[in-house]
Amino acid sequence: MKSFPKPSALIQTGWLSRSTPEFRRDLIEGSTPHRIAPGQYLYHTGDETGALWGLESGSVAIEFAHSDHLMRTAFVLHRGHWLGEGTLFDGRARVVGVRALRESVFFGVPMLRLRGLLSRKPQYWREFGRLALEHFDVATGIAADGMIPDGRRRFLAVLMRLSGLRDTTPPEYPEVNLSKEELGAVANLSRSSLTPILRDLEAKGVITLGYRSLRVIDPVMLGAIYGRANR
Repeated sequence: MKSFPKPSALIQTGWLSRSTPEFRRDLIEGSTPHRIAPGQYLYHTGDETGALWGLESGSVAIEFAHSDHLMRTAFVLHRGHWLGEGTLFDGRARVVGVRALRESVFFGVPMLRLRGLLSRKPQYWREFGRLALEHFDVATGIAADGMIPDGRRRFLAVLMRLSGLRDTTPPEYPEVNLSKEELGAVANLSRSSLTPILRDLEAKGVITLGYRSLRVIDPVMLGAIYGRANR
């Protein structure tokens, strides 16, 4: 049986790494590990609130229903990200689904414990407000990427965001475990429009493609190509 690691990425990267030492200690002390397999859901849209979740390792797809009510991937989160704070503010059921793209380890803090912590230390509300604002920044970035009119530029922007290259601490080995159809849907590109872009990036040695896998092997080159595309 595999053992669970102690939180390290969650302390060293992302929102929690930028909080106070006291807050980090109080949050981690109340957390428990949870491992989910590829394809398994951490939670679905409409689920009752259960916990605040921090992603220690792996990656997950964030899904929500569009106007046609079909669940689709909108974004990918990598290690160091936290999610689920919205229910602290209004108690709503989950508004997105979270699906593991590869084996992932989360640390969860029950909402009941969080509310008790906040009643004792109301100054911690500021930390959760900061997390909500960080998620708002991500949402506006997704919207901005989606409004880029040129398909190639739009995909490059989406790829940088999906692979975590726009995170404060990018993954050491940026990888996106989505199919070509899912990549195309996120970037609003047909398969026929996406395929030549992928082939060109692969020929330039920027990415490698596998089954439901795109690995960025030259993040610097990807950034340079994106920069030139915006001139």
